[in-house]
Amino acid sequence: MTDVGHEQDPGATGVDEPTIATAEPGAPHVPDGQAAPGAQTAPGEVASAEETPPGEAPTPAPEPAPAPTFVVVEVVNVSYELPSPHPVIHLLEQEMPFRGLDFPLGLPEAQSIAYALEHEQPPRPTTHDLMVSLMAAVGCEVVAVRLTGERNGTILGELDVMGPKGHEVLDCRPSDGIAVALRLRVPAPILCEAGLLDR
Repeated sequence: MTDVGHEQDPGATGVDEPTIATAEPGAPHVPDGQAAPGAQTAPGEVASAEETPPGEAPTPAPEPAPAPTFVVVEVVNVSYELPSPHPVIHLLEQEMPFRGLDFPLGLPEAQSIAYALEHEQPPRPTTHDLMVSLMAAVGCEVVAVRLTGERNGTILGELDVMGPKGHEVLDCRPSDGIAVALRLRVPAPILCEAGLLDR
C-alpha cells in the first residue's frame, strides 16, 4: 500500500547517504579546520594563527596597581593659631622616620578631638559621643580609621567597622573618624597612606 501523502524519489533506497563535497577543478586541497589561501575572515570570526603578523608578540595584560601602604600615626594635638581661620590637627608617624601630617578641620570637630585627647566629658554629649554609644548598643566595633589620599587639597578618609552583619568600610571625614576612634575604650588605630606623609 502506497502512502499518498509522501512522495518518494525514484531509485531512493530510504537510507541517508553522506554528502561528499567536491572541489572545483584546479582548487588546492585544504585540510579540515583551515581557511583556504586568500580567504577573508568573517566579522566576529577568530583569525587563525597563520594570519598573525610575523614577529609581533601578543600585547601583555596591564599589571594591577600596587596596593597602598599604610603606616600607623597618632594625634599629637589640635592647635588654633591666628590668623589662620581654621584649627589644625597634627599627626605623627609612630615609627621612624617619624614623618608628620597637618591639615585643617572644622571648629566643632577640633573641639571634639581635643575633648577626647584630654579625656574630658563635654557638658552635653557631642555627635561623636552619640555615635560611639550607638555603635556599642548595636554591637559594632571600629577596626581602624584610614586616611586614604587627597583630592583637590582635601584629605580623604574611611571608617573600617565590624558589626553583626559583617565587615563594612564607610566613607567618612578624617576628623570624624579620628574623633570616634579616640573615644573608644581601646582606641582604634589611625592609619595613614604613606604618600600623604611624603608631601
